Amino acid sequence: QDLEEAFQRYDKDGSGELSKTEAYALFSERGLNPRSRHDQEDIAKLLTEVDSDNSGSIDFEEFQDLVQRLSEKKRLVQHLSESRLGKKIGFSDLQMASLREAFFVLDLDGDDQLSMVECKKLFANRLQSQFRTNDLNLLFHSFDADESRTLDFPEFLRFFAHLSARLDRISSNDMFGN
Repeated sequence: QDLEEAFQRYDKDGSGELSKTEAYALFSERGLNPRSRHDQEDIAKLLTEVDSDNSGSIDFEEFQDLVQRLSEKKRLVQHLSESRLGKKIGFSDLQMASLREAFFVLDLDGDDQLSMVECKKLFANRLQSQFRTNDLNLLFHSFDADESRTLDFPEFLRFFAHLSARLDRISSNDMFGN
C-alpha cells in the first residue's frame, strides 16, 4: 500500500499531520493494540521518538519512520510467537532456524505464504516416494487453518512436524520389516 495514501487515510482532519489519536489507528490496524499500561507506555515512547521536531504530531516523514519501526516490532512479535510454537511442537532452536530458512527458500514469490506448488519442492525427493500426491494435497489442505490455500509459517511448522512424524513411523516400519 502506498504510504502517502495511508497517511492521508489516517489524517482524518486533513491537517497534513497525525495527532496521537490519529496515529493510534495505525497501531490498531497493525494488530498492535496496547493490552497493558506497559504497552501504552511503549506506544507513547515510540510516538515521542519518531516526533523528531517535537511538534506533538506526526508529519509524513515521521510517519514513514513510524511505519518502519512498527513493521520491525510486528516481525519481532511474530518471530517470538513462532519460536514459542516451535518449542511447543518440539523443535530445537537449530531446527527452527533450518525450518525458517527452508520456508523462505521455498517461498518463491516472497509473500510469506507457501502454495502447494511451492511446497512440492519439499516433496521432490524422499517425500514423494513415501506419499502419494493426493495424500500430500489432502495433508497440505488439512494444515491450511485459514483456508487460504497457502501455508503461513506457523501452519508450515505444524505441517512439517506431522510429515516428520509420519516419515519416522515409515522408517521405523521399514527397519523392522513391517
